[in-house]
Amino acid sequence: MNHAEHTRWQEAVHHLLDVQRPEQAEQLVRRRLATNPKEAAAHQLLALTLLNQSGRTAEGLSAIREALVLDPQQARAHYFHSVALLRDSQLFAAMQAIEEALRLDPRNATFFGYQAVIHNARRHSQEALQATAAGLAINPGHLECQFQRVTALRQLGRPREAANTIRLLAYWHPNHPVAHQLQGEEALRNHQLSAAEVHFREALRLRPGAEQSRKSLQEVLEWQAESAFNRQDLPRAVALYQDILLLEPNQPEATRRLWEAGLFQHWSQRPFAWQRCWRATSSADTNVPLLKRLAWPLLLALPLLVALAARTAFQVRYAVVGPVPLLEDGWFYAGLLWAAATLGLAQFPPIPLPALWVAVAGGLGFALRNSYRKWRQGTRKWPLGPTLLLSPGSMALVNGHGNWLNPDGANEAAGFLMIFAGLLLVYHVFRPVHQPAPASPS
Repeated sequence: MNHAEHTRWQEAVHHLLDVQRPEQAEQLVRRRLATNPKEAAAHQLLALTLLNQSGRTAEGLSAIREALVLDPQQARAHYFHSVALLRDSQLFAAMQAIEEALRLDPRNATFFGYQAVIHNARRHSQEALQATAAGLAINPGHLECQFQRVTALRQLGRPREAANTIRLLAYWHPNHPVAHQLQGEEALRNHQLSAAEVHFREALRLRPGAEQSRKSLQEVLEWQAESAFNRQDLPRAVALYQDILLLEPNQPEATRRLWEAGLFQHWSQRPFAWQRCWRATSSADTNVPLLKRLAWPLLLALPLLVALAARTAFQVRYAVVGPVPLLEDGWFYAGLLWAAATLGLAQFPPIPLPALWVAVAGGLGFALRNSYRKWRQGTRKWPLGPTLLLSPGSMALVNGHGNWLNPDGANEAAGFLMIFAGLLLVYHVFRPVHQPAPASPS
């Protein structure tokens, strides 16, 4: 049907489809059919509105077949029939329908473009090129013909000709999302990530619901963010990971990397970020079989290593305060056991956060008790402030904000607890032993 023959209601339907409102367009067509049930053009437009809605292909097929029954000589109805059949994966029937449309209207570039769509779907790239050539001979700037020509050339492994066709398409349609999508893909193929990002962003701006443009942009942002992170351009990496999370909220890898970049930017958190990166590198090491072969000897030697460490701790302790009887130095041994338990807990991530803070609070309890006893004793008084600053609790105070901001605190707590347990052990080995108050002279 020619544009001049369109009535106002048909123009309204096409406008609603152009602004991505097919449900309202369908309602308008059904109101028309309620008063004109035998109008072929109305059934044809009903099929078009249904094909623009997800999951309604079968209804669209039924509507277009009704239009063909009412007017079998309408070329555009055969074109819509071909579209519906291809959506229904009936490739051979779709080709027959588009050939009938071309028989009725052999000077229509849109029909040749859709014939190329079917050929490309069947991987008949040479036939697709012939169809696009026929369509472009009628309309040199036809978007569908140019796009299908690019697709066919890519399938044939002719990237230079495909790039030339993309430049031609962008010349004819500089502000179309398809032009920017293709230019972005070409820039990405040539490893021009910044140019690809610009084109994908523009394609997504022009068509916000385009899933392919969103995925392409996300892929480019991930590559750029990883590159920025590796070269320590942390502000750029943070901005890129935030853009990725805008495209796909709660994306695990972007969330994890954003947190790591935040850690690297704060001096107090860098040891934990380095430890995590080292752990990730070690887990991806190619020498994993060698590590597995060394694991059993190390496991068998573990009791010996623990015994040597305990003996060293006792020797240092006795060198500092002398051989104190067990009952009088019971808090020393209790502290050693608490430090060993904390260290053992750190070996079994993920660690529940309540268990983490119980281990920290227990370790601080030893330092608080010793300071309180010194304050009560009155001799060699050791204030509470220096005790807390020199005790393992200082690590909890300095790094507490990092643990709260950590999106995966249950796993990251393992490295923190290992450092905490080591400092707790050092504190107990070197802390002064409790001395009884001197007896008052009689």
